[in-house]
Amino acid sequence: MPQSKTYYRKCEMCGYECRDTSSWSKHNKTKKHLQRIKDKNRMLELENELLKLKLQNAGTTINNIDNSNTNIQINVFTPNPNANNLNDIIIPTLKEMAEREDIPSVAIQKVIMAMEEKVRPILYHKNILYVKQDEWKQDQEAEKELNKFCNNKYALLNEEFLNMDMNLDSVFYDRCMEYAMMHPLDKDTIIHKLKTKLIQQ
Repeated sequence: MPQSKTYYRKCEMCGYECRDTSSWSKHNKTKKHLQRIKDKNRMLELENELLKLKLQNAGTTINNIDNSNTNIQINVFTPNPNANNLNDIIIPTLKEMAEREDIPSVAIQKVIMAMEEKVRPILYHKNILYVKQDEWKQDQEAEKELNKFCNNKYALLNEEFLNMDMNLDSVFYDRCMEYAMMHPLDKDTIIHKLKTKLIQQ
């Protein structure tokens, strides 16, 4: 059968070229060609699975997909399960804060930074906030947990002030009132100037 002058095919898998349908048909049935199709399909499946994992698991990164074989390496960030719980942090009393002239957010920051890095209940990884209370929470759940902690501490400081002896030195008493009632205490004030120090790789 004479070759067609207009027929031309090049295999995208292996670069095989031919100018007749018979050779092209035979090539498509070779073990080498069929294996390459199977490998390519498997690679696409794996890439789809990895994409799903990445979307489902914040903090999951795909390090390497080698197209010549199917080596896949996934690193998942796992904070220390034995870290302290947020609610176990013992903060100074209102009087102690006033004596040291530490507003509540700064006093809490100092307590957190005094802890060993591996047991801190607050950390950042890849710009994601993690907070430990019974278990690690991340992102919005972590923010909620930290704000809840701040609200509880703020209420305790207010209660301490309301039970305070009014016969204290007036300057000291006014400072206690200022610290208990006028300085905001929330996620943003705790994390302010602290974020870079809480980053874990």
